[in-house]
Amino acid sequence: MFGLGFRAKTIALAMVMGVAPLHGASWYVDKDASGANNGTSWANAWQGFGAIVWGAAGVKAGDTLFISGGTNSKVYPGSLTVGASGTPANPITIRVGQDAGHNGRVILDFSQLGDKADSWGINCSKSDVVFDGSVNGVSRFEVRNLYNIVSRTLAVGLGGGTGERIKVRYMTFTNVNNGVRLGNNPGQGYEVSNCTFTGIRGDEAIEFSYSSGGLGANKIFNNYIETLFYQGPPPPGKEGAIYSGPDGVQAGGSVDVYNNTFRVSRSTDYTSTQHPDTLQLPGSNLRIYNNEFINVGDSVMGLGSWWEGASHENILIYNNILRIEEDLDPTPQFIRFYNNSHAIARLANVKILNNVFSGASSFHVSFTLGPGAASATGEGNELKNNIFLGSNDSQQIIRLKSSPNFSPNAWTVSNNVFENGTSTLQVLNEFSTTAQWSASTSDRVGVPQFVHYVNKDANNNYRLQAGDSVARDAALDMSSHFTTDRVNVLRPQGGAWDIGPYEFDASGGATTPPDPPGALLASAIATDRITLSWSDNSDDESGFQLERSLSAGGGFVPVAGIAANQTNFTDSGLQPETLYHYRLRAYNGAGNSAYTSVAGATTAAIAAFATGAFVDATSGEVTAPFSAGTDGVSQTIETTDLSGGRASYYFDVTVAGEYAVVAEVDAPDASANSFFVNVGAEPFIPDAMWHIPVTTGYEVRPASWQGSGTFDNPEFVPRYFNLGVGQHEVVIRGREAGAVLKTIALIKRPQAPTPNNP
Repeated sequence: MFGLGFRAKTIALAMVMGVAPLHGASWYVDKDASGANNGTSWANAWQGFGAIVWGAAGVKAGDTLFISGGTNSKVYPGSLTVGASGTPANPITIRVGQDAGHNGRVILDFSQLGDKADSWGINCSKSDVVFDGSVNGVSRFEVRNLYNIVSRTLAVGLGGGTGERIKVRYMTFTNVNNGVRLGNNPGQGYEVSNCTFTGIRGDEAIEFSYSSGGLGANKIFNNYIETLFYQGPPPPGKEGAIYSGPDGVQAGGSVDVYNNTFRVSRSTDYTSTQHPDTLQLPGSNLRIYNNEFINVGDSVMGLGSWWEGASHENILIYNNILRIEEDLDPTPQFIRFYNNSHAIARLANVKILNNVFSGASSFHVSFTLGPGAASATGEGNELKNNIFLGSNDSQQIIRLKSSPNFSPNAWTVSNNVFENGTSTLQVLNEFSTTAQWSASTSDRVGVPQFVHYVNKDANNNYRLQAGDSVARDAALDMSSHFTTDRVNVLRPQGGAWDIGPYEFDASGGATTPPDPPGALLASAIATDRITLSWSDNSDDESGFQLERSLSAGGGFVPVAGIAANQTNFTDSGLQPETLYHYRLRAYNGAGNSAYTSVAGATTAAIAAFATGAFVDATSGEVTAPFSAGTDGVSQTIETTDLSGGRASYYFDVTVAGEYAVVAEVDAPDASANSFFVNVGAEPFIPDAMWHIPVTTGYEVRPASWQGSGTFDNPEFVPRYFNLGVGQHEVVIRGREAGAVLKTIALIKRPQAPTPNNP
């Protein structure tokens, strides 16, 4: 046993070498903070991203920057730019607030940019930065509505340039062109995990432009990634262009992609001119395993060549489910090696093992090297232990094009299961008269006995049942490459390995999926929240998966994982006056239950008033320290910033023009006669200060702004707001104690009389 002297020397050595972890400082951002705004606490938080101090005087290596999501959610204007790097041992961490009152959803919403946005939601060109949106394992950090319908490369949710070792965890990207884009130069240490990407419509959901570093140097895992597929006329300005949709992942080599769910969904929204591959990976040192790929836009794995003489080496693809629920592309391909503008020079140690391919019409696996690769070399490539479903006898399931320079062991194809016929393997030998590959006679024809299988059925479950005689104990031992199935059951469980991604486990745990939950009910309780309830009909579930969609007919995406034995959940951070649809299923180690029936609810509408009419001040959304009483809305403390009470009122503007906020107020003396006021945004301090001449009881007064004037001589009397047709929010913030707001109106400025010309 080492003594204390050894430990002290070890710590000292680590410090000298600069690798000892720091105990970093905590910094805070809260757009509603009321204190000194120096970032040192929630009370004194920076109010916006532009106020953050980076470097030696602020956020630096080892520090954590917390962003407040309020009690339920907060929407922050503008983009976040990271201004400092961490170190490999001491990264900078950017997190959602973790304590009550600050652990709601942080939302960066770019709706105001319209459909030709060119911004980045988060810009990180620094190294060693961690973005963590997790609150108790749930994502509460979202970038949304950032897209461009005429440029597929513009509008990026989170992007970086030359930085390395950037990690993105538990974040949500909704209706954006491009989700995460990192690394314009060769780099490594990139990670995207436990994130949700929905409505991706531009170039890609995730891009590691020039990823490098060898096996496992970069990771993409535990994500849900939905890309949109569009086939229709292009938008104005792109006449003649062919719109399809984005890739899922673009990267070079040295990437592990595992435990993800990828879906390509048909859409009526404009997407882009991209050629949609779920994974577009032209490099070497790839491991792709334990994923589920649903639907195909062009290919699931497009393993092409982007430079002359490229090699594809050390590629391991195993335990994946590749399936089609809806036909999108007429000639879908699951795995495709092919030449782009340059030829592939070498294919070596490409292993495609223990996957299930279901629903494609042809070319489940295609090595289409083309004439430019006539001299390609290859060795050690294997297609073994796979299951191919949903094709007929006349279709090519595996398509190999040979080269005269392939070694005799360039390809080994064996111990696969084909649903139909014997003409399932076709080798197109265009370069020599002798195909330099070997094929085993141990392939099988038939359909294994699955828990559930119907071609293209959304509820297919490819786990094997005890009575199966097609795939059980019929696979080759691949333990030199991996030792478990896609749910971490140790292989083998019987006398030999099982074919496909699942190993039948009869030794313990659940052997059948749980019964489905019953009676899913949805009820809207606010403008941004819906409660779900159900009955728990099983006693062996590991948990529940709740999914949500804007359509009852499809497009469902995961919302939350819910613990076993729970029977209710509240979905928050929703849009007002919106119909949401939900479905729920239980799961355990043997699989998923059937879904419940779809339940829907519409969030409450924001109450809007007509312009020109006075409404009771208590009828708006009033928050402390304002209180709403019989006399109106007021506060009992003085606040000189936006920490005061907040009263919000929505008005429907039907005629565009200049409008004034007019209110019935009681301003009894010079120490109780001011508010802050604005339309469409929080008031600016001190410009938007409204100084009310002292009243006798309640009097009707138009709101003014101090602007560059003074307390006694405001610059804008009254302050007119130029408003277009639509709904507009009037925001009143408390300032002095005792000033009372009784009624409020939004009144159009009268037009000047037209002079009578003789």
